[in-house]
Formats: sequence, C-alpha cells, structure tokens
Amino acid sequence: MPAQRKTNQSRRLTAAGLIAVTAATLLMMAWAIFPTAAFANGTITWDGMKGLPIGGCPNGAHWILSPAASITSATLHVGNQTIQMSQNGPNGSFSGFSSGPVTGSTSASADYVGTASGSTSLKVSGCVGGTTTPPTTPPTTPPTTPPTTPPTTPPTTPPTTPPTVAPTTIHNTSTTPAAEVLPTTVRPGKLAFTGIEDVVPIGALALTLMTTGSGLLWAGSRRRRHDGSEDED
Repeated sequence: MPAQRKTNQSRRLTAAGLIAVTAATLLMMAWAIFPTAAFANGTITWDGMKGLPIGGCPNGAHWILSPAASITSATLHVGNQTIQMSQNGPNGSFSGFSSGPVTGSTSASADYVGTASGSTSLKVSGCVGGTTTPPTTPPTTPPTTPPTTPPTTPPTTPPTTPPTVAPTTIHNTSTTPAAEVLPTTVRPGKLAFTGIEDVVPIGALALTLMTTGSGLLWAGSRRRRHDGSEDED
C-alpha cells in the first residue's frame, strides 16, 4: 500500500506538471501571435459642444483628435463627409477639415487605429473662414412733420467747420477662450485586447506556469526513480 501511494503521488505530480506546461505553451503562443492586436481600434463621437463657438461654423470646421500618443491613424466623419485626418508630428494629435455648416446637432465622429486614453476626445478647434454675425436691423423712426412757419430770426453766429477725421484702421484684438475638454467615452473595437499593458502580464503568467510545470515534472520523475530504487533493494 505505501508503494502504491507513492506511485499515485508520482503520477499526480507528473499530470499537474503536464497541465501547467501545456497551459504555459498556449499562453506563449497567444503572446507571440497577438502582439499587434493589443492595440484596440474604436470610435470617438463628438458630443456637439466641444470647441463649437456660439452660432456654429457656417463654412466648415477644423477638427482635433487628442491626446493621441498611441493612435496610428484616424478617419473623421462629419455628416456625409469622410476625411482622412493627418497627425501633427510624431505621437501628436490628429486634425482634419470639414466643409459646410457645423452646428450643435451635426453628427461627427472619428474612427481610430491604435489605443485611445480615457481623456481622448474629438473637438472643434476653429471655424473655416471665421464666424459670421447676422446683421441687426436699425430701429425705424417715424417721419417728422416739418414746421409750417419758417424761423423768424436768422442765425447770428457763423457756421463752424467740423474737424477732419483721418481714417483709422481698427484691429480685432479679441480672443476666444478655449473650451474646456471633458472626458469622452471611448467605444472599444472588436479585438480582444485593450492595450500592451494587458499583454505583458500574459507573458509573465506563461513563464510562471512553465517554470512550475517543469518543477512538477522533475519532482514526479525523481519520485519514480526513488521508488524504483527502493523496489530493487
């Protein structure tokens, strides 16, 4: 009975070692096959407020997708328009221009390839051609009835010549304060991983399982050799 018990323990150690090594092998294969899939694609939707001035942009808008340090490419959708966004330097933000009026009800979003952070957002950076203000209608004054009797006393003082006013160039020095960027909900894509930070633990777990499984296989093999030597004695 003691010999049978030792044999069973040796078999259990060997089986546990095989399971651990197999699991480690599968994890290491996934780690090698899916490194690029760790960057999850997705879409960020404009909320109709970020960066849009009062009155909207009548002629078009300049759009910014940022921060975008881990994004490799982005495509802008404004209404029925599809615009390929360009990156402003390595690891910089992405920008694009749309034509036509942009208001708070305009549908806009950006599809990206890579990883977006929790603060990545799509906003309007400015209007194409500036903004326009609708003209105001001056108040109407009812016509006045001229006096029926001419003045009886002529003016006693000679008319004065009004001063000459030279033309003056007026520069617009007003600035528009930047809109506050709020966190944006990021809709993940269809890939399983969400970032490279999820891949590194997989590799560490695979190495741990491989080491543990190898140790169990060695222990089981040693137990069998030890039992065999005792049986010979």
